[in-house]
Amino acid sequence: MEEFTLTLKSPIEFGNSTIEELTFKEVTALEMRGIKPGMSMGELLDIAGKLSGQPKSVINRLKAEDANAVVEYVGNALGGGV
Repeated sequence: MEEFTLTLKSPIEFGNSTIEELTFKEVTALEMRGIKPGMSMGELLDIAGKLSGQPKSVINRLKAEDANAVVEYVGNALGGGV
């Protein structure tokens, strides 16, 4: 999958800035090395942080609707078998 930008339904206040979207880089074999069946939401959100270049402190502030969209994207980007 190519680079992907997700516009957040609920922007995140972080420091002095507002994060309104997350841009995910294209998945490489490096990220795919950790794939295993039945990955938890937490594991997928950790990968989302790596793909978007955002720290856990930003990813942890995602509202449920945005977190679900992120996890859906990451699962599909990793091949849908997670």
